[in-house]
Amino acid sequence: MNRTIDDFRRALSFNFPLVLDCLSPIAFAQCSPWDKEEGYLENLVEMAKLLKDRLEKSTTPQMTGGYSLRIDYAKMHKRIFVDYSLSGQKETCEIGDVLIVSKYVEPSRIVSRHVSFLQVKSQEKGVRQRQWHIDTVQSSLYAHWPEIEECYVGRGDNRTRLFDRLKIQPKNRLFSPYLMIGKDAPFPMTCCEGPFSWITGADLVNEVSRNSSHMRGPLELPFLSFLIQMVFQTSGERDIINDRSENASVRKAVDAILKYAELHDPPQGEGRPFMAISFTLKAID
Repeated sequence: MNRTIDDFRRALSFNFPLVLDCLSPIAFAQCSPWDKEEGYLENLVEMAKLLKDRLEKSTTPQMTGGYSLRIDYAKMHKRIFVDYSLSGQKETCEIGDVLIVSKYVEPSRIVSRHVSFLQVKSQEKGVRQRQWHIDTVQSSLYAHWPEIEECYVGRGDNRTRLFDRLKIQPKNRLFSPYLMIGKDAPFPMTCCEGPFSWITGADLVNEVSRNSSHMRGPLELPFLSFLIQMVFQTSGERDIINDRSENASVRKAVDAILKYAELHDPPQGEGRPFMAISFTLKAID
């Protein structure tokens, strides 16, 4: 039978404790020791690996109602760069640090897919109040999404082009937010409070850092809440619906990155951070 997006969301609601159990370790990756952003990303990798292994080794049905939840991940040791022009000047920056993908799939089709790029910013050291340094070139990409002249990994002879001449026009402000991670002692690990790990839309980052390269707030959405919304597909950018492209530019960009990361994405979602994490809710015949 063909299931609707609401069918998948209903299954997630009925199995919410499992969903929360799978997402919480990823959201609270900063509770393990880390110093720089790279260390935090390694923590994300370890949490994704732990959860992937746990779900694959489970001998009991994961979800009631004929669904399964899977987590895949890939960590690349090369950064993904984009070249673009803004106000007549050529700029180069990373496309982001993490790509989050949420899919609803049936055996023969992708019902829906949402994606979101994250730019990770760690709290600056040696300051009394929490603040984050904002790179103006990166913020220009996320704020305006000018035409990408080329997206690639590597340099010189090792350069691999992923796509070029692509104009992304995001419709959702959480398609490319910032993930602000703090070094403060964490709050109790509850769904609503955090520790200090927050998703902030690029528009707010742009506004509060307009007169300064440092951002002190506002902070919008706890990271765990963002991950829950991604799985329920109420944030990020929907690029596929009913196995058809809804946002062709976003789909082309994400497909190219998933292919390079060897996180291939046929209807079944089979396959194996820059980092990519993929959540797949599959309807079982």
